[in-house]
Amino acid sequence: MGTASAAGPPLTNHAGQRLSVYCKNQTLSHCLELTGAGLNLRFRIDAAQIGQDKITVAFADLSLAAALARLLEGYSYVSYPYPEGR
Repeated sequence: MGTASAAGPPLTNHAGQRLSVYCKNQTLSHCLELTGAGLNLRFRIDAAQIGQDKITVAFADLSLAAALARLLEGYSYVSYPYPEGR
């Protein structure tokens, strides 16, 4: 069984500004990438700080702030909006 099938397909759902995410055996970077994709968000991540450890996370119908807090629990982070068009 390959890594992708063993990890299971990561899923995200973006309904308005509410998020549902399921990532099983994925890196935090990958989970953040999936989470931001549907909302046109980008994350700048220092891979050396978060490593390549695999995580499993599942949550449904959370605001963006709550979703990021859940994903980044235990890490220091800052979020801020860019002006439109950047």
